[in-house]
Amino acid sequence: MKKLLLLLSLFLSTTFYTQNCLGGSQTFSTQAQVNAFVAANTAPNPTCDTINGNLEIWSGVIDVSGLSFLTTINGQLLIYNTALTNVNGLSGLTSIGTSLTIYNNAALTNVDGFSGLTSISDYLYIYRNDALTNVDGFSGVTSIGSYLNIQNNADLTNVDGFSGLTSISDFLYIYSNDALTNVDGFS
Repeated sequence: MKKLLLLLSLFLSTTFYTQNCLGGSQTFSTQAQVNAFVAANTAPNPTCDTINGNLEIWSGVIDVSGLSFLTTINGQLLIYNTALTNVNGLSGLTSIGTSLTIYNNAALTNVDGFSGLTSISDYLYIYRNDALTNVDGFSGVTSIGSYLNIQNNADLTNVDGFSGLTSISDFLYIYSNDALTNVDGFS
């Protein structure tokens, strides 16, 4: 009976609770770093779903598809100056503990990979992503704890992805998105 209870408690503790990824905060500036992190945290079975800290994705990263096992980032998520065309590998994310910054990603055409995201505890900043045409990936986000800033995204044509947003605690700032002709997504 004791063995059965021990096995049951081990099963429940690994099945229903989040598992923190090795190393806390992560900074990826090369694709090899992403690949190594994925290998360390998924083989032979997924060993984590939560980064207990920040996740920073920088210039040398071209593919985040291996990160699909992540559901939570307790700190900030920064995607900066990458060659990413999409963030589809982040589709498992449901919450970000502080902020999400998507900044200066010249090849990024969509953010559909954020479709599972429901809340951002602090701010969302989308700045200088010249190929970004829409923000449809944010359709599940209902609340932003501080502010939303969408600025200098040259090809952004609509903000319809924010139609489910019901709460922004501080302010909404939309500025210098030359192809944006309306903000109907906020109606």
